[in-house]
Amino acid sequence: MSNKLKPCPFCGAEAHMWSWNYGTAIQCSKFNSNTHVIQVIADTSAEAIERWNARAEGSEDDNDR
Repeated sequence: MSNKLKPCPFCGAEAHMWSWNYGTAIQCSKFNSNTHVIQVIADTSAEAIERWNARAEGSEDDNDR
């Protein structure tokens, strides 16, 4: 598993990750643009990255896994 975050699957913007006492969150950098809200929250950084980077089979980014 790579620690590198893929871009937002909807708009291609950079993803931002941060951790706090209760886990790790990743969200699209255009979160405040009112165009979409995509966010992942998990107990660990590794789990959050794995969830964020998941893409549907056959999608354009599927070969990057």
